[in-house]
Parts: sequence; C-alpha cells; structure tokens
Amino acid sequence: MKPVLLAKGSETLWFQWQSWSYIFIFCLVTALILGVMFNTFRTFSDASLIEAKQKLAQKSEELEKFKQQYRQQMEQDVLRAHSQKAEQLNRRERELDTIQNQAARQQTESSERLKLANHAIRRQHKETMSKLGQRDRLSNEKRLIAEYLKHAGLTLDDEPLDYTKLKQLASSFEKRHSNQKGE
Repeated sequence: MKPVLLAKGSETLWFQWQSWSYIFIFCLVTALILGVMFNTFRTFSDASLIEAKQKLAQKSEELEKFKQQYRQQMEQDVLRAHSQKAEQLNRRERELDTIQNQAARQQTESSERLKLANHAIRRQHKETMSKLGQRDRLSNEKRLIAEYLKHAGLTLDDEPLDYTKLKQLASSFEKRHSNQKGE
C-alpha cells in the first residue's frame, strides 16, 4: 500500500477507520491498563486501608479494655478506700460508745459514792450534833451542880463541897468499886 496524502474514496475511508480503530484500541488498551492499575491500586489501598482499620479497631479495643481496667481499678480503689473509712468510722463509733458507757458507769458510780458520802456526812453531822447537844447538856448540868454545891453550903470533912471534890470522890469510889468486882 502506498501512503497517499490525499486519498480518495474508499481508501480514505479505510484509513480513517483504521486510524479511528487504532485510536479506539489505544484508548481501550489505555483504559484497560489504567483500570488494571486503578484496580491494583484500589486493592492495595483497600488492603492497607482494611489493615489500618483492623489496627485501628484493635487499638480501639485495647483502649476500651484499658479504660475498663482503669475504671474497674479506680472503682475498686474507691470502694476499698470507702470500706476502710467506713471500718475506721465504725471502730471509732464503737470506741465512742465504749467511752460513753464507761463515762455513764463512772457517773453512776460517782453518784452512788456521792449519795453514800452525803449519807455518811448527814449521819456524822447528826452524831456530832447529838454529841454537841449532850456536851451542852452535861456542861449545863455540871454548871447547875457546881452552882448548887456552891450555894447549898454542903461540907465534907469541914471543907466546903464543890464540884471538883465531888468529882474526885466519885472517881475514887469508882476505882474501889471496880477493884471489889475484880476480886
């Protein structure tokens, strides 16, 4: 075939169809190559994307597990601290109850001792008042006897009898009388 620049008729049409066929085949081959390349690139990128998604999902799961573990550990720590505080408060409450019971018991014992002491003081006061009254009565009787003896003019062995001599006579009588009983 001779290349003719300006061909006429069917030859020109054949060349045109041939050119368009080459262009079409070239475009088709180019599209096919681009499609294969795009498909390969997409497959590769999909695989790497899937792999990245899997890694991300795995990291997310690990992060969630870590969060859960941390949350559980914090809850356990808080519960442990709370139970320790509650135990300390209960122990202190028991100690306070014990102290209050001891204080109440000691107060009761003190009030009982105070009642006994007050009773003893009242009894002692009564005894003291009784003794003081008796002393006053005896003192009055002694004074009355001494005045009577002084004004009565009684004598013993030609001496006037007074309270002191009468007392000496009574004590000597008592000594003689006790000696006679002992014999």
